[in-house]
Amino acid sequence: MIDSDTDLEVSLPIVNTLQGQCARVENVFDTIMCKKTQKECLRRWGPRLLCTTFVQDSLDMILNFATIINTLSFAWTSPIACSIVFGLASCQLAGAYFLVSRDHFRVKTACYFLAFLVGARPWIFSLSEGLHFVRAITMSGSLFLLASLAIPRDVGRKQDVAGISDAIQLVGRVFMTTLFFVEAIVSEYGGLHGLLVAPSLLGFVGFMALLGASCMVCVGFKTQASALVLAFILLLASLWMYPFWWCAADQRRVLMFLFFQTISITGGLFLLASHGPGGFSVEAALRKQV
Repeated sequence: MIDSDTDLEVSLPIVNTLQGQCARVENVFDTIMCKKTQKECLRRWGPRLLCTTFVQDSLDMILNFATIINTLSFAWTSPIACSIVFGLASCQLAGAYFLVSRDHFRVKTACYFLAFLVGARPWIFSLSEGLHFVRAITMSGSLFLLASLAIPRDVGRKQDVAGISDAIQLVGRVFMTTLFFVEAIVSEYGGLHGLLVAPSLLGFVGFMALLGASCMVCVGFKTQASALVLAFILLLASLWMYPFWWCAADQRRVLMFLFFQTISITGGLFLLASHGPGGFSVEAALRKQV
């Protein structure tokens, strides 16, 4: 009997501690599941993820300066190649810094300038593969989306400003889905091409999920859910297709660039999920009918 009472006295503090820890876990879970907290988290991390590819690419240019100069020397003279590398690295670092700024003008200017650099990069480095241009368009869409959010709504002519912001956001949405539409058609993993070559139920489900979510983001319907689905697919694809941490040294730089560019596109999807599709969308049209 004494032993039973002693065991009970010892076990009670343990039980109370476990109950307290369970209560803390429940509070954390409730906080995470709160929609307001979710949107605030996506809004905060979207620009930070968006700027990662520019920071990584700039540091790569600085650390591998001689290698990149030799690569560019086939198309440019050495002085021009040096100017291009130095200019790209410095402009991308400055633009990445302004992307996370609270100043609307700086954010908007950085978005447009970085979108121009992203579009020019395949031409500068003589990247002839179509996928590089598709990724550049998608990346520019993420920047246009952030630029539309950086247009202040508290100035005069609110309707005109809102119309311009919604138009830019529409362009951003359409550009952002370019990569997903292309992958849904030509990809061997979860795309129509792979489904025709090797039909399977899993391939069909992947194709429908990718195509359906891309269409929903493009037209602005169920935007938060569809954008998060695409972000999840993109994160899985980046871990699977671009594992630069265990690849050969000659492939590491390319895979690292593609990996961080994919992370940046995910940041754009986070911004879309947190802020919504804007005025030119199916969701906005349905709200007007109610």
